[in-house]
Amino acid sequence: MTIKVVLIFRKKVVSGNSIEVLFSTISTELKKYVNVTHYIVGSKKDILKDIFQLRRLNADIYHITGDCHYLAIFLPKAKTILTIHDINHYLYNLTGLRKIIYKLIWISLPMRFAAKITTISSTTKDNLFCEASGYNKDIIVIPNCFSPLLHRSPKEFNSECPVILQVGTAPHKNVSTLIEAIKDLSCKLVLIGKLSPELKQELVAGRVDFENYYGLDYDKLVNEYLKCDIVTFISLREGFGVPIIEAQAIGRVVITSNLEPMNSIAGSGAFIVDPYSVQSVRDAIIMAINDKEKRDHIVTNANNNVIGYSVDNVACQYHELYQKLTCLSYNR
Repeated sequence: MTIKVVLIFRKKVVSGNSIEVLFSTISTELKKYVNVTHYIVGSKKDILKDIFQLRRLNADIYHITGDCHYLAIFLPKAKTILTIHDINHYLYNLTGLRKIIYKLIWISLPMRFAAKITTISSTTKDNLFCEASGYNKDIIVIPNCFSPLLHRSPKEFNSECPVILQVGTAPHKNVSTLIEAIKDLSCKLVLIGKLSPELKQELVAGRVDFENYYGLDYDKLVNEYLKCDIVTFISLREGFGVPIIEAQAIGRVVITSNLEPMNSIAGSGAFIVDPYSVQSVRDAIIMAINDKEKRDHIVTNANNNVIGYSVDNVACQYHELYQKLTCLSYNR
C-alpha cells in the first residue's frame, strides 16, 4: 500500500520562501515512493477551517514542514511529524509575556503532540532540548538539501576583481563586518536581500562597489551563484545555512563562520573565519583571491562534502521515517 503523505506549508509570505523551496524540492523526489499532497495553511483566523480540512484528508502522515508548528496540537498524534528549522526568533527577538506564549504554542505543546520531531541541524536539536524542558523523546536530524537546479559549473576565477555574493542581509547575517573587511579591496559585492538604511550608508561610506537584489525568483538567484567567484556566509547564528551547500554544489569558493552549524555543514570545503573579527574575514578573502592552490583544494573538498546534502539522500531519510511511523501507527 502506498503511504499517503500531506506536506503542510505555512501561509505564503513575500519576504521568504526557503522552506517552500526546500520541501517542494524534496516533495518531487518523495513522489517516487509515496503519495504526496501539499496543503498551504490560511491566516490565523482560518485555523479551524485548516484543522477540519486537514483531518478530512485522512492521511497516513501529516508532515508540518515548518513555521506553523501549532497545527501539531490538533492533528492525530500518531501520524504527525513536525520539522523545526530553528528557534532563533524565540531565543533572540522575543521577551516577556510574548516569549512565554510563543514558547508554549510554537515549541512546547507542538513537540508533545507530534509523534516525531525532526530538525535540520544538531545546533537546533541542542537548542530544543535546552528549551523544551521535560521532553525526553529523540529528535531526528535530517539536513537540508540543495536544489537539483544547482550542479557543478566551473568558472574561471576573476582574481583581478572577484564578484563576492552575499545571500541574506538581516542583522545576524553580519553584513557590516563583511563591508568593513572588503574596504579598499578590488572586488564587487552582490547582496541578495533588502538593505537597511544603515547598511546602505556603510556601503557608500566604505566606497564599496555593490549591486543589490531583493525578491529574486530562485532561477535568478541560481544565476547570481553562477556569475560570482566567492560566496560569503559569515553569519552569527543560523538553523542551517543553505547558501553554503548551494555554493559548494555549483563549485564556488565559500567563506563561512567558525560557529555551528555553519562550520560542520561546510566541512573542509570552505575558508573558515571568526565572524566577529574583521581581520579574520579580510585575511580569508585575500587568501581566496591570491592563493589558487588553496582555493582549488577548498573547492575540491566542497564537491565531496556536498554529496551528503543531495535531494535523493535527504528524501530517502524522510521516506524511511514515514515508513517507520506508518508501521507504528498501524500496529497500535
